[in-house]
Amino acid sequence: MNRWRWVAAWVALGTGVAQADWQVVGELTAGGAPTEVALEREVRVIQIECTAGTVQVETLWVLEGEAENPIPVARTLQTGEVQAIDLGGDRALTGIRIRAGGEGACRLSVK
Repeated sequence: MNRWRWVAAWVALGTGVAQADWQVVGELTAGGAPTEVALEREVRVIQIECTAGTVQVETLWVLEGEAENPIPVARTLQTGEVQAIDLGGDRALTGIRIRAGGEGACRLSVK
């Protein structure tokens, strides 16, 4: 029995360490015009997590100074679902813009 407690503790610790790398940069409500989040940091992965309801993520733009690079996502997320977008290496982002429909909320995190 103690062995299973040890395994459960080890898994929980690993999950906490993996989540510690993520920095929450915004909490957004779906619907309406695209929402922009200012950053000014190096980012290699963007994570979109649906925190309530249903969120239909259409497009995500990574902003690097004056450059706006659209990334089509085209995914519907239910509460608890996560979409990670790998940028292919560290990029100096000045912001993120996201267009999301539906009737829910989502959290943007970066690492």
